[in-house]
Amino acid sequence: LSISAEIANEWYIVAGGDVEIKEAQFELDKAKKINTNSSIIKKGKFYRTVLMGYSTKADADVQLQEVKSKVNSGAYVMSKNNW
Repeated sequence: LSISAEIANEWYIVAGGDVEIKEAQFELDKAKKINTNSSIIKKGKFYRTVLMGYSTKADADVQLQEVKSKVNSGAYVMSKNNW
């Protein structure tokens, strides 16, 4: 990955994937305390709770442990380009 591609990309922390919107909302309420730029994105049959706005993977990785401990232990980082 080139430096320019790294900067141009946005990184997400995916904190959960739920079938029920109310379950995703429960995670979103917790996620917003960590990053106010959080949202629920419907993808297929699932409502994904996503923390957004990280300019590098390293920035997202910094908050990943907090998200795992406070929102969902299965949280992970992914590139918006791979969404």
